[in-house]
Amino acid sequence: MSNLILTAKGLSKVFDDGARQIELFHNLDLDLKAGEMVAVIGRSGVGKSTLLHMLGGLEKPTMGDISIANKSLVELSLNEVGNLRNKHLGFVYQFHHLLSEFNAWENVAMPLLIANKSCKLAKKRAYELLDMVGLKERREHQVTKLSGGERQRVAIARALANDPDCVLADEPTGNLDQETALRILDLIKNINSRFGTSFLIVTHDPALAAKCHRVINLDACTKN
Repeated sequence: MSNLILTAKGLSKVFDDGARQIELFHNLDLDLKAGEMVAVIGRSGVGKSTLLHMLGGLEKPTMGDISIANKSLVELSLNEVGNLRNKHLGFVYQFHHLLSEFNAWENVAMPLLIANKSCKLAKKRAYELLDMVGLKERREHQVTKLSGGERQRVAIARALANDPDCVLADEPTGNLDQETALRILDLIKNINSRFGTSFLIVTHDPALAAKCHRVINLDACTKN
């Protein structure tokens, strides 16, 4: 059985800005193995976030195929893509996108409730994850009362709620000061080492990229 979590073959993405067509990627191949931490780097505007959205099934490529857990997204309906994504992937963003009207554990529990898990089970899992990311004393706090680093920890816990094979992270330390960013990096590395969760991380942070097993430079895959 393959240990590939995510693959992309012959991936291309073309945008039409009215005056001309811009091809972000040209025939891009990519794979992510179980337990890998891979950084995606490149200049601003090269399409790093777009690539992450496509790999997560949130946006369609112009050409090429993407597979998650050996299942081609091209061959699946939107509902099937959503189910596959919720089962195998977690997402962390630069701006955490937490729900301000809920507290920490409720935010973490949300993916489980969406997956029709009981409230009791979802709360228990959320408590466990918040304990793991060092927020035991903040479980009942409204997210608006948390620091930037604490909010990002909640976002990471939420990404792990359904025990995904892989977390797709878009600039997870980009909105944090250096000290807090290093703590988040240590947390990611610990999760990777302890649970074997794969991470594909878009980043401008050379310190974060250097800690990953591999680095993909999108500048080498662009065609304008």
